[in-house]
Amino acid sequence: IANGRPAAAYTTLNGELQFERAENNDGSLWGGSQVLVASNSVTSFDIDLVLGQPAASFQRFDTGDLFYRRASDVDGSAWGIERTIDNSSASNVGSASSLEVINGLPAVSYRDQTNMSLVYCRSVDILGDAWGTLQVLGDTGNSGTVSHLIEVGGRPAVAFDSVFSAAFKRSDDNAGDAWPASDLILDLAFTGPNIFGIGLYQNLPCIVYPATSLQELRFVLAKDSEGSAWEAFETVTTLTTTFPLTGHMLIVDGQPAIAWANNSSDTINYATYF
Repeated sequence: IANGRPAAAYTTLNGELQFERAENNDGSLWGGSQVLVASNSVTSFDIDLVLGQPAASFQRFDTGDLFYRRASDVDGSAWGIERTIDNSSASNVGSASSLEVINGLPAVSYRDQTNMSLVYCRSVDILGDAWGTLQVLGDTGNSGTVSHLIEVGGRPAVAFDSVFSAAFKRSDDNAGDAWPASDLILDLAFTGPNIFGIGLYQNLPCIVYPATSLQELRFVLAKDSEGSAWEAFETVTTLTTTFPLTGHMLIVDGQPAIAWANNSSDTINYATYF
């Protein structure tokens, strides 16, 4: 929602990143789009509001680096210049970025494909004009192919795939400058690499992910507000054929809500936790 209206970012078939805001509050009418990055440039991205204005993190195909760009107004009708978050690797850094405001400053988690690691970085200012020290959260070779960043109990936390298992990690400080050495593995049956989302339900972290080898979509809820202990998983749905590979979870009216694609029936499905 950008200034009271639905908004979306998407890539075109030729790799152009665009932003578009509805022309009315219910999203039944849409106008022209804003081109954020030119064609043949963007491989993956995420979008959020930073100080009430749309912002995006994205990996450029032409450089293999991670960038950030924030709108100049609340509608997203004009945008500022690109800011570099990470250009440290030789060829491929910044895929599957997750953009979130952490303690008032924009921050991202993402994959460094060159070094096969999960990385976190937070801006040093509220606008995202300059970015801080890179923090490597996992470098096992199969960590963070997909990650979702959130603030949990005043600290950054990430849900991600760790060696093809569903995992969670919360920073040791409010800024994300120090992290635990080990991952908290939530489910060994997960064979990834998709994590559908992380949210807060009644102030408790919750995660949705596919246990691909068992053809199940699973939901798991923390026992405490810091995510230091977790309940047993619950099965959202079971399929008998091809497992959904895409989906997303959001908190809607205080409840976890999940949408996912069922590849076996070519349908989009929706469920709410209660």
